[in-house]
Amino acid sequence: MAIDVPGPETEYSEKELAQIVRRAVDSLPYPEREIFLRHYYYGQKLKDIARQLGLNESTVKTKLRRGREALGRSLQEGGGIDGI
Repeated sequence: MAIDVPGPETEYSEKELAQIVRRAVDSLPYPEREIFLRHYYYGQKLKDIARQLGLNESTVKTKLRRGREALGRSLQEGGGIDGI
């Protein structure tokens, strides 16, 4: 049975993609960036993020949605990723 091991090109492409996404995330304004990181990178629940940041949970949901939309636009406009 053959095992698929990514080659150097694949590893490089994945690292490059991760850097592009991270730069786009870093370009988000606060608090959208903070909410996005806490939810998607650190796996925190929205109610916990809201409590910790002193925001209403519905505000956190709205800011997370706006952050996702801005991130998608940033990646599409920057030519980083198509179709996000």
